[in-house]
Amino acid sequence: MEQSNSEWRMKTKDKANKLPKLYSLTGKAIDLVPIVIEIINWNTVYDKHTAAPKQFVERIKNDNNRLIGEIVANLKQT
Repeated sequence: MEQSNSEWRMKTKDKANKLPKLYSLTGKAIDLVPIVIEIINWNTVYDKHTAAPKQFVERIKNDNNRLIGEIVANLKQT
């Protein structure tokens, strides 16, 4: 695995799919997940026609910490 020019993603070869490049987020980018979730939550207050799926918004409102934990864990696996 080598770090690309960006501090936000890592570049590797994807052996399973034989693609030339596979990008994944760095720890620095993954640390932004709670902020992104809060922005989505803020958006639902001011944009009643938000594109965020209703089920996702409900999880933000009712189970925010677990949702963030699941997303972070998923991103760290890839």
